Amino acid sequence: MAAIHKWDGQRLYLALDTTVLWNQYCMIHLSVICGGRAIPLLWKVMEHKSSTVAFREYKLMLRLSHRLLHKYPDVMLLADRGFANHELMSWLKMSQWHYCLRLPCDVFIHGARRHPIELKYLCPPQSISLRVNS
Repeated sequence: MAAIHKWDGQRLYLALDTTVLWNQYCMIHLSVICGGRAIPLLWKVMEHKSSTVAFREYKLMLRLSHRLLHKYPDVMLLADRGFANHELMSWLKMSQWHYCLRLPCDVFIHGARRHPIELKYLCPPQSISLRVNS
């Protein structure tokens, strides 16, 4: 906390990730991104053979980080596909944190539209190229 105490008014980026150790333990870590590096803020190690963990396993870490970072109104959580779940989305909405989740293109998004849409249809096709006038 001492390292980021002067970051008031700037967006604070957090990375939520997991690491499997020796195919027996899973470490969930929440890190502050600084200068392109992830500096650990909070972590939890548990006996678990997969890098995909349930929301209940990291919910307490999120709640604690929310309390620790209450002076930072502009927080962006970055996470991988293993964290894409409704419980996390609800928590992020309540926390008023921004978020960016990397998802596979076959995930269905339920939004304001009447029917869910597959994520790949929200991106422009790769064949579209921009032309620069010379």
